[in-house]
Amino acid sequence: LAELIRRVAEFSGVKLLAYSVMSNHFHVFVYIGRPESLSDAEIVRRISALYSDVRFERVMKKWNELAKRPDSPSFRRYRASFLRRMWNASEFMKTLKQRVSQWYNSNYSHEGTLWSGRFKSVLVEDGRYLNNLIAYIHGNPIRAGIVTRAADYKWSAPGAAAKGDARAKK
Repeated sequence: LAELIRRVAEFSGVKLLAYSVMSNHFHVFVYIGRPESLSDAEIVRRISALYSDVRFERVMKKWNELAKRPDSPSFRRYRASFLRRMWNASEFMKTLKQRVSQWYNSNYSHEGTLWSGRFKSVLVEDGRYLNNLIAYIHGNPIRAGIVTRAADYKWSAPGAAAKGDARAKK
């Protein structure tokens, strides 16, 4: 599941700072930078991070067909459809919730969405609040009585880091 969160973050152009996935909710803390100009190769790389091999092949088939005429309105619209989903908290959460639901449904014989409500977001600009928010997210499994140390909860960044995941230590 952590890998899925990272893949959506990579596609979206956001930096994953903290996460904790609980049985009925999850917390993610991401840094969303300013939109930047991306080459076609970088967009394709990000698309490949998001989709399975089968889906990626379908997307690339359409991409390559439209890219034969890179100045055409059709290709510009298709390219823009991916860019619109980047550097955007709402699109990041929409994609994340959809992908987690799809993953869960295929692994646990479930149907439908896992979360029906809108996500809650908070803009963080103060360094002290940033540290408090990360501590809150990582402490969620402790407060729920699941573990006594954040590093013992495998569905969180501290748990992944404790297991040697270098990406979670950043």
